[in-house]
Amino acid sequence: LKVIRLGDPPRTNTPRSPAARGDRISESPAMGHAAELAARMYSGLKALPPPERRKQCSVRCAEAWEGVQQINRVLNSTEEALHLDRWQHEGALGAFSQRLVWASEMSQGLRQGLEVVESCDPGGKDLVKPYRALSICLAECEEFQMHLKTMIDSSLESQRRVNIKTCPVDDVPCKVVVNINRTDVASTMLSSKHLQDTINDIVADEIKLLFESLAWLFRPIGSLYDLLAPTTMPASIGSAGTCAGFVPKRL
Repeated sequence: LKVIRLGDPPRTNTPRSPAARGDRISESPAMGHAAELAARMYSGLKALPPPERRKQCSVRCAEAWEGVQQINRVLNSTEEALHLDRWQHEGALGAFSQRLVWASEMSQGLRQGLEVVESCDPGGKDLVKPYRALSICLAECEEFQMHLKTMIDSSLESQRRVNIKTCPVDDVPCKVVVNINRTDVASTMLSSKHLQDTINDIVADEIKLLFESLAWLFRPIGSLYDLLAPTTMPASIGSAGTCAGFVPKRL
């Protein structure tokens, strides 16, 4: 999917609309406020005489272009961050999801507001093209937003199921640390045979080291030594089988 690259919004010398004076529509908070944003776009239009209403509709179209460009920038930066694997940082996917919620609310507010502004515009057929262009741009942004949402949801699901990290300590080979959602342990383990094999190998190595340590600890005890003694001698034991001058005797 390719997001449209918008040019600068149309410039106008007409006064700013009462609804947006002191705070551009495109800069208004949009999280959960799509209806409020739409209302601000057409606030007071119907009460104006046709010439003044025409000017105000032009101003609000220009502000809508600013809003579309802002949505476009947010979506592009989110896509770039996802491709650069920044989503792997803690909390990143949640933040990206909030960006998409913001973009969705902004799109809905602009679309709803533009419909009313167009119906109030006395310019008639001469102004169909700008409104249509804005509608197409919003549709492109909404399509791209849904594409990013699918990507983020997929990453969130993968992260929720299994989060594998490495932990190097003092040049010792890394061991796998597994953090599994407790509500989905069974299905995760069934679908992660390779991971389970890795865990089994680690556990087997630890058990082997434990038994080797026990074997040399109890070596003077004949029957236990015969049972536990490893086939090879640890490097800490001398070549003559002595340890600190002690020569174990077998019973």
